[in-house]
Amino acid sequence: MSRAELPGFVLVTPARNEAAHIGQTIDSVVAQTVRPLRWVIVSDGSTDGTDDIVARQALRHDWIELLRLPERRDRQFAAKVQAFGAGLQRLAGLPYEVLGNLDADITFGPRYFEGLLRHFADEPRLGVAGTPYAEDFARPERHAYAHRGANLEHVSGACQLFRRACFEQIGGYRAVPGGGIDTIAGLAARMHGWQTRTFTDQVCFHHRPVGTAERGRLAARFQRGLRAWTVGGHPLWEMLRGLADMRRPPFVLVGASHLAGFGWGWLQGVPRVLPPALVAFHRREQLGRLAAVTGIRPAASSTAHVAVSRRGKVAQRRAAVVNGVTVVAEDGWLRRSAVLDEDWLAGPPVADPAAFVKALRASGLAADLFSFRTQGPVIPLRLAEHPWRIDPDNLACIDVRDVPAWWEGLPQQTRKNVRRAARKGLVVRVAPFDEAFARGIQRVYDETPIRQGRPFWHHGKSLEAVQRENATFLDRAVFIGAWVGEEFVGFIKAVRVGRSLRIMQILALVSEQDRRPTMALIAHAVDLAHRSGLDTLVYDKMVYGNKLDSPMTEFKRRMGFRAVPDPRCTVALTWRGRVALALGLHRRWQDRLPGPLVERALRLRRWALAQAAQLRLPFSKAGVAQR
Repeated sequence: MSRAELPGFVLVTPARNEAAHIGQTIDSVVAQTVRPLRWVIVSDGSTDGTDDIVARQALRHDWIELLRLPERRDRQFAAKVQAFGAGLQRLAGLPYEVLGNLDADITFGPRYFEGLLRHFADEPRLGVAGTPYAEDFARPERHAYAHRGANLEHVSGACQLFRRACFEQIGGYRAVPGGGIDTIAGLAARMHGWQTRTFTDQVCFHHRPVGTAERGRLAARFQRGLRAWTVGGHPLWEMLRGLADMRRPPFVLVGASHLAGFGWGWLQGVPRVLPPALVAFHRREQLGRLAAVTGIRPAASSTAHVAVSRRGKVAQRRAAVVNGVTVVAEDGWLRRSAVLDEDWLAGPPVADPAAFVKALRASGLAADLFSFRTQGPVIPLRLAEHPWRIDPDNLACIDVRDVPAWWEGLPQQTRKNVRRAARKGLVVRVAPFDEAFARGIQRVYDETPIRQGRPFWHHGKSLEAVQRENATFLDRAVFIGAWVGEEFVGFIKAVRVGRSLRIMQILALVSEQDRRPTMALIAHAVDLAHRSGLDTLVYDKMVYGNKLDSPMTEFKRRMGFRAVPDPRCTVALTWRGRVALALGLHRRWQDRLPGPLVERALRLRRWALAQAAQLRLPFSKAGVAQR
């Protein structure tokens, strides 16, 4: 195969204060026999001259691009994933098949990428590939994988190349605290049936100095053990791994530090960072490797618990992994179940309802009802053995493929309000999710304890909670902020889901409503989705239950949203589920009441809250006045 027939590839390099090494990395890429179509180097707030080095090289090579992100105080919220995501957005529209994540402190030979691309061309199911890294430049054979028992399915994050289809299917990198994004990406790829491989026919060289002090080594091993806990490592595997490490100098201490980190995570109740599906797959892999070496094969449970956030509160829910999809179930007399984060998954998670329900029943997850999105009104007849019902639902959507047509279709008053925002000094722009943006969100949250006639569950949250709860789906998320001068007045968090940009949260200061910040934010989101090559902007539901004429629905109409059918199917799994389905109890009580009655109840609640506010009665998160 000639070089011209190799798959096209692109690179992204997150770099923070890499002036000492990035010049050598650039020289290595420039010297390649096969160069990338585009290489975006993302300077994540560098202050040491990194930007100047990259800018000079970008002037010489038009396929190199410098993307500068604002300086940040710390490296919280998986900064590398955010920087990589920012670089990836610059590659939209390029016809590449392979995407590379390249560190800014490594070098390699001139045929490095040519060799890896040939593996992709020869192996259609190869999803992630890379090579070992070495730190002894005189002895490259002493690389990181040059030992018995090395796991060649693990691909080091120094240089990870992804087949584009694989990267998109796994949802990109996961922004998790504590590191390990390369390991998690490989796990996700293998869980989806892709091959991952470290090829030892060549190596890359790691130039960053690594500390040799014992305290540094032990601290690193402690963090590795803690990370093993957070990603759901099997206790038996981690115990044996720690015992094996005790044979390495300094004897006992290295392995003990790993075990101490893992045990610390358990004692402190440090939350897991991966969904149950990945945890279960990770443990199966570990037990498989353990069985291959020792013949020990402990049983692994198919059910677990997962943290679910609802109305500002996090609760543990029973969960099971079914056909690679996580299903969560509620407790109570009627145990409902649904796909975890279903709204944020691209494509239908339940492609074959009959097979899925069969696997769900076999998983051991005790549930009476299972509800899921369906792509049409017809369910395969094979599902007839289980009572089922399809209920109409909807999404609020704007077709962003023709922005001028959307704009001209808006009411004249809406267009005037969007223009008014700019005239009154409102500035709307995409911004990184850093500490300053999180503080702006916190300020919006804390403006008032009551919004839209009900207690606002985000009011009074700590900065840490705001940061943690908004740091979801960062690999596909975009944050749009609104400012008046230096004052943060509103924001949108939106997530790319397939061919859509879906709004997860939009909020602005009530005191600034005269400037129409929410209208300006939506207009900016429409333009951004269009420029990103997407088809639709989605803003949750158009109509909620029977509230056909609610203020929120009217606002969406004025902004050009249209209702698109999004039906849901509910399947009865037990006799309790059959009874609930027959009585219509699978629907929320608000959806079963007549619309006018719901509106009267909501007006009564708003009146009660207003009266309590005048009397200065504090409210609990449940909305009950407390004296």
